[in-house]
Amino acid sequence: MYYTLTPDLPVSLWTVHEVGDNSLLTSITNLVQDRTYSLRVLAYTDVGDGPLSHVISVNTSAGRCR
Repeated sequence: MYYTLTPDLPVSLWTVHEVGDNSLLTSITNLVQDRTYSLRVLAYTDVGDGPLSHVISVNTSAGRCR
C-alpha cells in the first residue's frame, strides 16, 4: 500500500506501508489529524507486482478515518 498527503507526486515518492501475506485489513499509524490522505494498493505474488489501484481518498479525524 502507498499513501501520501501530496497525490500529485509520483507514486515512487509516496510512503510505503507493508501489509502481511494474505491480509485483508491493515492499520496505518501516526497519521496527521484533519488531513486528506491518498492511498493506492496493489497485490504482489512470486510472479511480480499487480497493477496499482485507483486513488482512494481518506480523511483523518481524532484518531479515526471517515
